Amino acid sequence: MAHHQPKRKTIARDISWLSFNARVLQEAADTTVPLRERIKFLGIFSNNMDEFFRVRVATLKRMIQLGNKANMHLESDPQQIIDEIQMTVLNQQGEFNRIWENVQQKLNEQKIFLKTEKELTTEQQNFVREYFEEDVSSDVIPLMIENIPIFPMLRDKSIYLAVVMWKKESALKKKYALIEIPSRTLGRFKLLPPATPDEENIILLEDVIRFNLPDIFSYFGYDQYQSHIFKSVFFLGVVSAVLALYGFTSSTDSNQSTNEEFVYRKYTVSAFTFNEKLNFRIHYGIINAATVSMEVGGALEEQYDRQCYHIKAEGKTLKSFVRLSITTVFNIF
Repeated sequence: MAHHQPKRKTIARDISWLSFNARVLQEAADTTVPLRERIKFLGIFSNNMDEFFRVRVATLKRMIQLGNKANMHLESDPQQIIDEIQMTVLNQQGEFNRIWENVQQKLNEQKIFLKTEKELTTEQQNFVREYFEEDVSSDVIPLMIENIPIFPMLRDKSIYLAVVMWKKESALKKKYALIEIPSRTLGRFKLLPPATPDEENIILLEDVIRFNLPDIFSYFGYDQYQSHIFKSVFFLGVVSAVLALYGFTSSTDSNQSTNEEFVYRKYTVSAFTFNEKLNFRIHYGIINAATVSMEVGGALEEQYDRQCYHIKAEGKTLKSFVRLSITTVFNIF
């Protein structure tokens, strides 16, 4: 005889909260609400969902992991609640996408267009290149992730671009990177030169960065790029899904201990040797801006049970270029 779980007599608070957030979504769907307010309701819905996953879903997952060992109030069946949450959220996200498409249509009727990096005119392309070079590039720091032993902690609530790169003739050799979108300092939206005088064209900051990916990673020589946006509130699950999508997995058995989880690559170094020093300057025409030196140590040093070169890098801005001189030192192993 099949075993059936007893029917829940009350609605779990997390499912009830999702019903409340669905009410916010209903306001965004109401075509009698002013367009600006509909966009605000979509933003409220999205922020609420972020907070819900950050707090409530994380708590339910801890309940599942700890089981009876947890010294806390436990829901009667946290796994069942998470399953219900997943189905509810998928349905709500589908409705969100439908509403957003409708909002975009209404914006287009008012000659307001959101442009992606693939929809730019020649003038807009030049504008995006210049804007990136002058205002964005200094805040963009790509993080290469395919060989790091421990995945770095990402800033909470920040937006990231997950990037995969390869050459057309060798698609199996790929590199992976994360880029934090500097929306906190630059804002999320940028007004473009209009395609026609009666239009307003807007581009998202992540699409500005997408357009300039070939320049950001020019030193790799790749000609194929794909990228996906995500928020760090979901970063563990999303990054794992993105990496799995692109075929990037750990090279060792997941049952091994933490110290053996990653395999370091070994290189025969011929580009430099002990006590070698490299000095160079950064300048704009005849104006010197900074000096940088890199020096290789006199012997190998042990780091994480490996014999490594110790390279000290020092950069210094010049007072002739800026009023305040800044010196930065990095130790690289």
